[in-house]
Amino acid sequence: MLEKNSRKVVEHVKSYYRELYRGKINPTVKVCSGSVLARRLGYSLELLDWLTDHDFPWDYIHPCGNPVRKGLFEPGDFVLNLGCGIGLDACALMFEATEELKAEVGYVVVNVDVVSEVLERACRWVASLRELPDDFTLLWVCADALKLPFTHETFDVVLMNGVFNVFPDKKLLLEELRRVIKKGGRLVIADIFVSTSLPDYVKTEPDAWAWCIAGALTEEEFFELLRSSGFGPCRGLDKEAIDDAFYRGVFAAERVS
Repeated sequence: MLEKNSRKVVEHVKSYYRELYRGKINPTVKVCSGSVLARRLGYSLELLDWLTDHDFPWDYIHPCGNPVRKGLFEPGDFVLNLGCGIGLDACALMFEATEELKAEVGYVVVNVDVVSEVLERACRWVASLRELPDDFTLLWVCADALKLPFTHETFDVVLMNGVFNVFPDKKLLLEELRRVIKKGGRLVIADIFVSTSLPDYVKTEPDAWAWCIAGALTEEEFFELLRSSGFGPCRGLDKEAIDDAFYRGVFAAERVS
């Protein structure tokens, strides 16, 4: 089964998104994306208008939820935006800090993705902006989520949006995330969940891994995985049904050990 060969799955997902960002393939799964999806997921209209006015590359975004919520992020946080893509959530944090919180201290957001092409596109877009807020720092790093180039207990928050499910070996991923999150720091995950465990045949479809379907868990499986990996009680922040079997969810948990 493809799930048993974790590296094969991860390499397929990496290759799939590289080709998707290059415009060389069309999704085999029908998906809503871009600004239409961002609006549906509840990103602020002011943010979406600002991004559109600044020629944001909407074709590059495929979020599974809106994880940028009040109470999860605090001014001055050192944030890892893992599997960042073009950086929608980094922009949402920047907008929140400057337009809503009026904070004297902004965020430092380290945007990490394994696909160098999307990071290059994100950097070009950021460079096109006239200026960024003085108290907000964006960094871009190409790296493997399973071997992050950061020291122990670096980040206050690790954010993953439509990324957790693409990893078959989620226990290994959580071990690495626990390593780089400070004790008491937060893990925020937006992804697709299932009402009952998926049949094995779904997990043999490579592209279903790329679209967060084959790797989807039930809430019970997800909560137990977090608990056994050193993360505290999981808070559900949002749910939206996709169909009878799948739904989008946003969850947060603290590193407790």
